[in-house]
Formats: sequence, C-alpha cells, structure tokens
Amino acid sequence: MRNGHWPGYPSDMARSLTIMLPDDSGQTLEELGRRQCRSAEDVAEDILERALAVARWRQNREQLQSRAEAAGFRSEDDILDAIS
Repeated sequence: MRNGHWPGYPSDMARSLTIMLPDDSGQTLEELGRRQCRSAEDVAEDILERALAVARWRQNREQLQSRAEAAGFRSEDDILDAIS
C-alpha cells in the first residue's frame, strides 16, 4: 500500500471493510466466484454495490414522492396529465 491506496486501485477504492459471514453465505460467495472465474471478494463487492445503489434509489424515490405529493401529484396519472 502506498499513500493509503493499494497499487492499481483508484483512490476512490481505498477503503476496506471486514465482515463476518455465516458459513453458508461465505460458501455461496466462493461458489459464485468459481462459476464466474472471480474471487469471492469481487463477487461480494458487486453485490454490495448493487445493494447500495438500490438503497440510494429507494431513498431518493421516497424524497421525490414526498415532494410530488406536496405539489399535488398523487399518482402517475396526475403527472401524465400535467405534462401532456
């Protein structure tokens, strides 16, 4: 590690996280990694990134839904009526 970063990784990937997994989850990651010719760590990273993206999307959706309802939009039909 140099300057707090692993060689070959962009600076935005410099954080590490250690987690304890149940045996069956660890085995599942290992199996998926073997099937995809990837490491279990790479598979876990992709799964975590997707889960975080879904969580961000849901949070943004809730915020936008609250704003839309405050503006009088209760359904998709209300939005379609307003833009057509």
